[in-house]
Amino acid sequence: MIELSLAMTAADCRERWASDGATLPVSLAVVEIGPRAGTGSDVDDVPVDCVASADDLTGIGIALTTALESWASADELLVRFDSVSVLLQHVDTATAFQFLHTVVGRLRGVGARSWFYLDPSLHDEQTIATMAAAFDGRLCRVGETWRRD
Repeated sequence: MIELSLAMTAADCRERWASDGATLPVSLAVVEIGPRAGTGSDVDDVPVDCVASADDLTGIGIALTTALESWASADELLVRFDSVSVLLQHVDTATAFQFLHTVVGRLRGVGARSWFYLDPSLHDEQTIATMAAAFDGRLCRVGETWRRD
């Protein structure tokens, strides 16, 4: 599993797994993005890469490509992008869409399953619809359950 996080550090990502009661994936890599990004030092055997700025889309793309190449032999490749909402604080909607469209194409090309978080309370309907067009589907949380839109 590869976590691209604009919202948390690698240590925070690892802690989230523990607090959810989930088993830490055997193959986990974290890309920390933005001002919270650390030094790129591994955290408890979890490889960490850092991109200093959330608007450095080239750097994020390179870090993702490096992580994908590292886990190319994994039986199942999962990628979590946390979050589109934070990305939209740093780049405009058209740029974010173009970047995410490219990322999704790259992930499809290597057979990865992925999910991208977007907080709909932070965006207008047009932005949500634009971002949704970059993905195969949309899950919405209603109370404690998830439903497919």
